[in-house]
Amino acid sequence: MVRRSHVAIDRGNVLHSAQLFASRGQFDAAINEWKKLSSEWPGDGSIFNSIGELHIKRQATNDAVSAFLQAANAFRAEGATLKAIATFKKILKLDPSRYDVYRHLGDLNAERGLLSSAVQDYLTLGKHCLKGGKSKEALDIYKKIVGLDPSNLDAQQRVAELCVQENKQDEATTVYLQLGRERSAQQRHAEAKDAYQSVLRIDPANSEALQFIEHFKKTEGSSSPGAKSGSAQPIAGLMPKSGEPLNLLSEATRRIEAKQFAGAEAILNQLLTKEPGNPDVCQLLAKLHLQRGDLQVALGEYRYLAGAALRA
Repeated sequence: MVRRSHVAIDRGNVLHSAQLFASRGQFDAAINEWKKLSSEWPGDGSIFNSIGELHIKRQATNDAVSAFLQAANAFRAEGATLKAIATFKKILKLDPSRYDVYRHLGDLNAERGLLSSAVQDYLTLGKHCLKGGKSKEALDIYKKIVGLDPSNLDAQQRVAELCVQENKQDEATTVYLQLGRERSAQQRHAEAKDAYQSVLRIDPANSEALQFIEHFKKTEGSSSPGAKSGSAQPIAGLMPKSGEPLNLLSEATRRIEAKQFAGAEAILNQLLTKEPGNPDVCQLLAKLHLQRGDLQVALGEYRYLAGAALRA
């Protein structure tokens, strides 16, 4: 039995033939030559890029886009990030409706540390998803934006709204609470009120939101909750017999360590009504949720802290 040995392709000869066909305007023949090389070197992005350029000369946009996608993915796989980005942009120039490309651009810019560019790419994709009614995909995109830029309150607002649409009530509550604290800390009390009212539509018994709204009504939004001395009522069981005021942060820490999570959370929520966005309180809240197993809630608190640190 005779075995057929694999005949290696002479890259130089194939390239010469491809260039010759292309110079004569025989683009289909030139593409076939390049495809011989793509079979031999499937990870070489420059080969697919050349095929894409020939498809453009054929005025075959869809074929060109397909080839450029292969080229961009190959460039990305080999670590040629700038070439990948340039090729993805070439696709958008050919077909601006290929919004899926913005996800790749966002990922690549994030990998390079160009966070503002990544956010813009994700925003473009997110708005397109919203327009097309793709709420689940939009939620994933806006979460990416918040992950890159925790101080982007508009993106946080969108995440909260989309969580409600996707029936993720607990997650929506967490994000709205963060928005309320952040906006209150920025003296944007009317917007903070809107966030806390959104919380109450989901959880009518939420103590932090109730206390904020009550204070807002009393002060007509002129100051943050707890701005007046003694405005917050002490939690039962927190006043020592001596009458000396108890360090609430220390008490909350003690209760967390004793796994008395409900009591610790009540203390921390009271402190937040006095000082919305206080990083020490938020850090303890994150620790509480982490120990209680509420990983998504804890992650939200840590993201808020990261955003606050960036703005400091």
